[in-house]
Amino acid sequence: MFSRIVQFKIYGKIDEKLTQKVYKSIQETKLIKPKLVTVHIHGEGSFVQSKCIATAIRNYARSYKVPLYTFAEDFVMNSSVYLMTIGDKNFASEYSVIGDFGYVQRRLGYKQLMENLGIQHKFIHSGEKKVKLSPYDDLKEEDVKWIEGQLKHREQRLKDEIMQNRNQRVDQEMWNQTLLTGQQALKYGLIDKLGIFDDIREQEYKGMKTYDILSNLLDYYVPANATFSNYLSI
Repeated sequence: MFSRIVQFKIYGKIDEKLTQKVYKSIQETKLIKPKLVTVHIHGEGSFVQSKCIATAIRNYARSYKVPLYTFAEDFVMNSSVYLMTIGDKNFASEYSVIGDFGYVQRRLGYKQLMENLGIQHKFIHSGEKKVKLSPYDDLKEEDVKWIEGQLKHREQRLKDEIMQNRNQRVDQEMWNQTLLTGQQALKYGLIDKLGIFDDIREQEYKGMKTYDILSNLLDYYVPANATFSNYLSI
């Protein structure tokens, strides 16, 4: 069994497909024994899937009794901020862009287009509330209120979960900001320290090689002061 820093690189849209990839990668990884588990986040996506991924990675780290570190990379938006805060230590680059704690729902209406084309439609249903948010009808005021309520509830749940992950250490003033730099995230208590993975590895796990679990790729450790001749011996 090989000892490695096991990396979960959560890049792009967080959705069910990515969640299943995380589950499968954990189940199929048998020969790697992690000394540290890291999560690298760049993107945004589903809050539900973020929680599923977070639970799977936390359980994986706990099963080996090793620390879990998270790293914010270029952009970490809405639900992925939750994922960024699940670590025993959370890091970000000073150039990272973090935030956008709210949600938006877009809706396209086709009523006028269908009328212009002379197309008629009709829903046959039982139950008064069965037809909701139909793109073929005008948006009802009660539907607008329902959407707003759902979005506000989701936003509040995200904030509550982030606060819980950070042990209530986040400055409430942060919620008034739209986007944060890494430096601001540190100021408000959203992260523990500024830094990128290579710097933290050099400081705390010097010499330790990595394993990208989602891509099934083994990496090599190259010292910060390495010269070309160092690569020849790897």
